[in-house]
Amino acid sequence: MSLFEIELGDNFLFKSKSPFLLEYDFNNFYARNIIHPDNEFKSLLYEDNFFEVEFDSIINRRFKYKRKEYECLKEVISINIYEEYYQYREKDSKKELAEKLFGCNMDKVLYPIWQLFYIVIGKLKWSNYNQTEFIVNLEYFKKLSETLYKEYLIRNSYRDLEFENDEKAFEFKKELFVILKKYNKEIYTLEKLTSFLKYLLQLHYLLRENEKYKLMWNLESTYILTTIMIMIRDFELTYTQIVELVKDETNMLYQTDINLVYKEINTSVKENYFYYANKSIIQFVNNMLNKNIEENKFIEVLTSNDRYKGILSSIIEINNRFFANKRDESTVLSITVGVILNTEIFIKEKSTSTKDGLFDKLKGLDNSLCSHKLSMYRNLIELSDKGDIFFEKYNKFTNEKDSVEKVLILYYHSRNYVAHNLVDFEKFFYENNRKVINTILNSVLTILYYLEEMNS
Repeated sequence: MSLFEIELGDNFLFKSKSPFLLEYDFNNFYARNIIHPDNEFKSLLYEDNFFEVEFDSIINRRFKYKRKEYECLKEVISINIYEEYYQYREKDSKKELAEKLFGCNMDKVLYPIWQLFYIVIGKLKWSNYNQTEFIVNLEYFKKLSETLYKEYLIRNSYRDLEFENDEKAFEFKKELFVILKKYNKEIYTLEKLTSFLKYLLQLHYLLRENEKYKLMWNLESTYILTTIMIMIRDFELTYTQIVELVKDETNMLYQTDINLVYKEINTSVKENYFYYANKSIIQFVNNMLNKNIEENKFIEVLTSNDRYKGILSSIIEINNRFFANKRDESTVLSITVGVILNTEIFIKEKSTSTKDGLFDKLKGLDNSLCSHKLSMYRNLIELSDKGDIFFEKYNKFTNEKDSVEKVLILYYHSRNYVAHNLVDFEKFFYENNRKVINTILNSVLTILYYLEEMNS
């Protein structure tokens, strides 16, 4: 069973949270996971590996009340947080940044989530051996916790800071990931990442064999997945290369097969195909491309490209929230903007056009496209059209004859709208039985399929 398959409550879900928890939250995880209810957790920690900070500090509260601290966030992403903390405690650091990050009045304690893994394996058979092995890998647990925290800040930057529009927020987020990649390349080595990933798979096996499933699922979704993604994103390895690196014939009996873990983390895409490959969507795609694609073929093509899985997961999340009637407007909007703007990256990669504009990139996708039709469709909606005028023209445009050109320009106008306007949530997501958002997501799926078909 994978993390995605169960309804995880806040009682033990680490994913999406900060990897540094206040004492109350840490104790909740500890108590509700029945790690060792007879002992107070503090007596079981590994040494004094925690942060003493001010409650309103950045490391505890993010940038929630610092709405224009763009440069400060960049600096936090680029520094070694642990080193900065120890230097600050010794009064030997960049005072201004350290004060913002940790605060002056050290009235709260933050515990790293890796301490929970250390505590639990200390209560299993061969506890001394297990904890000794853990301590050998402690350096990388700290480094990965730092990476998890920085990714947490980046994910929430659109909430915490002020931006002119969603495109500006998206571009800033991309800039932060570039800074993080550079930092990761400096602090990690591929050899040690590989060794650490092997250890995580051994720890995963140990937790599974001892039926500590809650912690096992959390290990998958935090440290294991993040390690894999650093190797793919920052060291530019393929997943196949990673599988070869972590193979350990001498230790396979005591190490979970990476394919089982990675498959479990990513099976949510294939298992939840209803949200991106139901009959209505397949019909939309077939009409636009003038084809007769079967459901299985559509799913196979889209999931064959690992880089699309982020977009597919986001579409699943958006639709799942609507079907379950669990909608947080800012979250849904952020995910949707990410889907639209990330699709643009794939379009630009496939286009033969040397010009930078999105419209030129669309024209450069395929020589068989009708340039006249593309231009005509583009001019039906002006860049300056906003509010009711935009939606009136957009809905009218959806009645044009279905074609590849139509779906590309549907995407083009949607992208321009979310990038340059304050989104009217009611019209964008709800009106006419969700017509606009459905059309946009279906257009993205059609384009992804079209791009993959170009490859073949």
